[in-house]
Amino acid sequence: MAVTPHLFGRAGDVYPKILRDIVNEASGTAYSFMDIEEFKALPPSLMNKVYWEEILYRVHWAAVANAIRHLRWFDACIVHTTVQPNYLAFCAALRGLLESAADTKHSLEAVPLTIASSVGGVLKALNGKLDRSIFISTELENCLIYFHHARKVGKEEDAPATHKAQTAATYVSAIDHAEYPVKELYSELCQVVHPAEPSLHWLSHVGENGWEIGKQDDIGCIHKLVAQHKATISWIQQNSGNITIFLCQVLNSLPREQLHIASVKPWNMSELRLHNEIKIEFGRHGVHWPS
Repeated sequence: MAVTPHLFGRAGDVYPKILRDIVNEASGTAYSFMDIEEFKALPPSLMNKVYWEEILYRVHWAAVANAIRHLRWFDACIVHTTVQPNYLAFCAALRGLLESAADTKHSLEAVPLTIASSVGGVLKALNGKLDRSIFISTELENCLIYFHHARKVGKEEDAPATHKAQTAATYVSAIDHAEYPVKELYSELCQVVHPAEPSLHWLSHVGENGWEIGKQDDIGCIHKLVAQHKATISWIQQNSGNITIFLCQVLNSLPREQLHIASVKPWNMSELRLHNEIKIEFGRHGVHWPS
């Protein structure tokens, strides 16, 4: 879907293409997880190998799932601006894009650097050369389980902490920034999507005969909203897209080719602090990154 530059900025031109390439390349990937009893019976070297393979499966799935979710919300925004202009639906879709990006930042941002900081042990495990003890990462497990399984848990329901979703405010706070006030945009979108005055005031106007209901200017309202929050909307897209790219680039440097995403290799992320932090950690273990 073509996007006019003034609607979603350069981020709206760049990230959808990157994410579509990732999804297309990963389409058909299958993951096989070992039965827990069978896993417990393995010798340490094989246990470590299987454990880290399955961790990487979850990382790959998380990256692709985030790309798909991002694109679905993004495409909905575009449909309700161009094909079927609808201000209320656009705000609902933009809110979905915002919340999904906030969830990604809250849940997955730490994953690439956590893998990089443990890459020496990870490589030994994947190569079947770690046989003295069981090498696990509780932090990675928690991040990935939370991203996949977190939901609203009933008051009487017994569920692990990693299955209990945080409040929307917690996620939005993770992506909020002094220069890009995500909370401000989120508040405005919520008032449109929920039954509040901003969901109604755009339906009427003062005309020659007084207060009247006229033709609704969906496109005008959409462009006004986007113009007011242009930098913040770009910031939201960048966070979601960049985390997905980093996840894929880290996987590309590990010896499991079925999880590699070649389309992210040309993207130079060196202007971002996380890129350099990951590169330092990989370098400490003699691993060239990005591959």
